[in-house]
Amino acid sequence: MSRQHRIALSPARRRALMAGLIVLTGLGISSIGASSAHAQGKRIVVNPYSGSGGGRIASKTAEILQEAGHSIISFQEYRGAARDLDARGPVPANVAKVASQVGFDAVLFGDIDKSSGIRQVTVRVFASDGREVGSFEFSAKRRRLDRGEQDDVRGKLLPIIAALSGGGAPPPRTPDREPDPEPDPDDGLVMEPDPVTDAAEERLEDGDDPGDAGAGTAVEQAQDTESAFTPGRLNRAPDKDAVAERPATSLRGPLDVSAGLNFITRILRSSGDDTGPQYDGSAPGVFVDAEIYPAAFGSGSMPVRILLANIGVRARFYRIFGLSSTVEYQDAGRTESADLGTTHQRFGVGLVYRYFLGDGDNPPVIKFGLGYDQLSFSIDKAGVPPEQVNLPDVAYSSIDPGLSFRYPINNTIAVSASARLLVLLGTGDISNAEEYGDTSSSLGFDVGAEVEYEIIPRLSVRLGAQFTDVTLAFDGNGMKMDIDGTTDFYIGGYLTAGYRF
Repeated sequence: MSRQHRIALSPARRRALMAGLIVLTGLGISSIGASSAHAQGKRIVVNPYSGSGGGRIASKTAEILQEAGHSIISFQEYRGAARDLDARGPVPANVAKVASQVGFDAVLFGDIDKSSGIRQVTVRVFASDGREVGSFEFSAKRRRLDRGEQDDVRGKLLPIIAALSGGGAPPPRTPDREPDPEPDPDDGLVMEPDPVTDAAEERLEDGDDPGDAGAGTAVEQAQDTESAFTPGRLNRAPDKDAVAERPATSLRGPLDVSAGLNFITRILRSSGDDTGPQYDGSAPGVFVDAEIYPAAFGSGSMPVRILLANIGVRARFYRIFGLSSTVEYQDAGRTESADLGTTHQRFGVGLVYRYFLGDGDNPPVIKFGLGYDQLSFSIDKAGVPPEQVNLPDVAYSSIDPGLSFRYPINNTIAVSASARLLVLLGTGDISNAEEYGDTSSSLGFDVGAEVEYEIIPRLSVRLGAQFTDVTLAFDGNGMKMDIDGTTDFYIGGYLTAGYRF
């Protein structure tokens, strides 16, 4: 028969042990909570960053800090204290002064440098005693940080905040004060608003509901704009009509194409003899114009985009369809008339460089171009005696250095002007020995103007006019020596739909 032995504590000892475990557990939880509060729970001011989209990007920075358990103090409160204490800007002594009144652990200042459509953001972090405890940089393709950009900020900023000294409580606060209703013109932290806020622009760019509210962080309590903190300048109230206006699509994208209808009138005149070639006629056609900037498709952090994003390729083409030319000629003493099929087209391809005269998505822009251009006009003379058609075919091929300028009237309307020199390489049949022979001089030019109206983001209507002049002078060594030269005019207009990506 086996005997089982049971070992048990007395009731008194069991109660004492349970009480001890409860006490130890409570102390552990309190220690963990205190450690967590010590590691987190910082009181932080995030000032809107200076530069394009600074308010929106600073707001997202504040959200990241809130998600990590920190408290965000309104930058307006910081600004008011800085004004009262004459302690403006990211200066160590000034930061310490403001901290003694507002009571915070850290304050963030940032600057944004925007080039080639990419924002390079530099953020400096100051502790309450005025020390600069760290700084970091990141890039942003848009005002609204994507997930990867947010992770980049989180990975760089939170370790700096976690490394702040936790000894003692933050400086004591003065009683809460209302934000300044009227900014001081001399305040170095006055924000000068842009006519269109970042928040409204972002919602319109992304197709969001304009009534959708933002994240509600302390940074978003003020109007979020693209402007910098500008010392010594007054806050200007945004124009009501401008605020309601939709922002224009960015001109810094990789693709700009338009297509539609055009109408061309040709006027050819000869000098030296009335029997030389003459022509008057008009007809409609189709027109296509495209620019592509390959490097602009790349990531904003790629060196190739930074260096080459504004170098592109341009192609132009138009053709007149259904064109015929009426020719009267003599046949056996009788005057005959015939409608002859006629072909008129023009195409060109070349390089273009765009130079923006300002920041933002819709600044004035100058474009420099160099390429190859060919304009041709030919008549099918089959069926009539060739000698009866005194109109040689032409094919003006040229190198065309050019310049254009686009100026935005507002966010939906822009005007453009262009000019090109046509350095002729060839003229076609008109300079053959059977016609008028070699040319002693040949030169042309092309000028144009355009008005663009953006209907919806990316899509616009473009109305333009163009004038081309090609002037030839002959040596007189051709079989037809009755003229000194020709002046060939092409006057046209076009109406196209444009798409910008």
